[in-house]
Amino acid sequence: MTRRVLGTRPGSVIAVGITTAVAAVVGIAPHSAAPAASAASCVSAFPADSLVADQAVTGLTVTRGTEPEPFGGTYLDTLEDGIAPGVDMIIADLDSPAIDANGIWQGMSGSPVYDPGTGDLIGAVSYSLSNGPTTIAGITPAAEMLGMLPTDPPPPARVVVPRALRSALVASGATKAQATAGLHRLPTPLAVSGLTQHRADQLSGWFGDGTSAVRAAGSASTSAAEIPIAPGGNLAASMSYGTVTASALGTATAVCGDHVVGFGHPLAFAGDSTYSLHGADAVTIQPDVAFSSYKLANLGAPIGTVTEDRLTGIHGLTGVLPTVHDVSSSATYRGHTFEGTSHVSVPEWLNDISMSTMISVNDRALDHLGKGGAVSTWTIKGLRRNGDAFTITSGDRYADGYDISFAPLTDLAYQLYALTENETEKVTITSVTTDSSFTDDATAWRIGKTYWKTGGEWRRITARRPVLIKAGSARNIRVELVSRERASRFVIIRASAPKKSAGKMGEMIISGGSNSEEEGFFYVDEAEMMDELYGGDMTTIPELIKSFRTAQKNDEIRSTVRFRGSKATKMTLDTNQVVSGFAFLPVFSVR
Repeated sequence: MTRRVLGTRPGSVIAVGITTAVAAVVGIAPHSAAPAASAASCVSAFPADSLVADQAVTGLTVTRGTEPEPFGGTYLDTLEDGIAPGVDMIIADLDSPAIDANGIWQGMSGSPVYDPGTGDLIGAVSYSLSNGPTTIAGITPAAEMLGMLPTDPPPPARVVVPRALRSALVASGATKAQATAGLHRLPTPLAVSGLTQHRADQLSGWFGDGTSAVRAAGSASTSAAEIPIAPGGNLAASMSYGTVTASALGTATAVCGDHVVGFGHPLAFAGDSTYSLHGADAVTIQPDVAFSSYKLANLGAPIGTVTEDRLTGIHGLTGVLPTVHDVSSSATYRGHTFEGTSHVSVPEWLNDISMSTMISVNDRALDHLGKGGAVSTWTIKGLRRNGDAFTITSGDRYADGYDISFAPLTDLAYQLYALTENETEKVTITSVTTDSSFTDDATAWRIGKTYWKTGGEWRRITARRPVLIKAGSARNIRVELVSRERASRFVIIRASAPKKSAGKMGEMIISGGSNSEEEGFFYVDEAEMMDELYGGDMTTIPELIKSFRTAQKNDEIRSTVRFRGSKATKMTLDTNQVVSGFAFLPVFSVR
């Protein structure tokens, strides 16, 4: 029997979450990172130890469109080891009409700060005070970013402000509560386009730790146009782009030839990475009086690869795109077909983006949330540990009285996570293709009463009136299928009794394929239950793939007849309608 229950994924099936940090990623071999000398030849770093109190600073950032705009500010002090051992944090009070109105915003991470006298780069805006809007910024020193050297300490989420500096912050406009709470890494808008908030919330249980998927912290749609990246300009890194785009938005700190550094803090501290690199077109800065304001922007086409995600920022190369794996979906409803493709550059995100793309395309084709029926198919292609390619084509029929668009996702998710989270060998999914056809017919059937023919009449099977089958022969069992929407219909299932079963009592189990947790299950013994729930000895990828092919479909009725000491006989009937429920029948073999 197939168990299909939507809910939070088991702990053994954990994938990267949309709102959580991206796990360590693998993919293209990293380019030779720009050494400090190469970066220094293009951008000069202002010596952090030469900063003096009340020194004026200038900077560049984008509030709308793509052109960087200037802002000003004043250097306040330096927190020694404020970012990590050996990495100081520069503190400045910034000002501009946009900063004065919104405070330091999410998406400003990486905005370059310069010495107005020499034009040298002081660093990048990367931290801010918590508890509401503030103009106080924590700046990552330029020398650390230009070197982009790997570091071992984890990035700090919060930096305590020394008592002596708190008074200076308060004098610059910060509240006592903000100064006491300290500086926090400036949040990077991590946004997902292609999903409504309702869908993002529905899928959140499958994304990582179960926190809600955020799509309001910045737009993430992509266009066909490439947007150049300049110091102070918008900079985005995406895990996927296309129909469903998952991306983080910040600011470029320095551009040296093909090399780009930005953010001033890590995206996910993943080290070597394969994010797609994009320019972006800012729409506006969305004010937020409770938390940090944030930037809304549309991503341009990918123009490079983010090869490093380090403590002091991200480093990318333009002109070289990462390897992507495509997820393509199509859906048809009332003659209207909608298609979409998402390009995934971080393999660990492929499962999540597959579900997101499928539900996004389904919703666009249906153009409403409601009941209905569906036939969905999908093809999963991948590589086994030894490099052997495999292709799995599967699918099922669905009926749902509330949300038919969402119904097929659970089965697709189960297969994807079963493959990638198996404990026997590493599997890489290289592409996923889905296709769904929807109708307005939400009719679902359930197994009802059962009958056997005796004395020329169909009589109901009960515990006191078991089915009598002559040993070595078979008998028809009439199964009623009931539905709230339609009158009952009947199907015939054959029940067989082996020759050596004569004189023995047996049992017959009839089950529909679309069983939910509430409908219950019947197991003959504990071993069968363990095999059903946990896969038994299904330890290899070929066995797993075989299980996908042989799993009971939603529109199938399966029967099993068992007599002690005899091999069970099984039968499958395709009904072309979604059937749920089960029946347990007593059977007696006569001579």
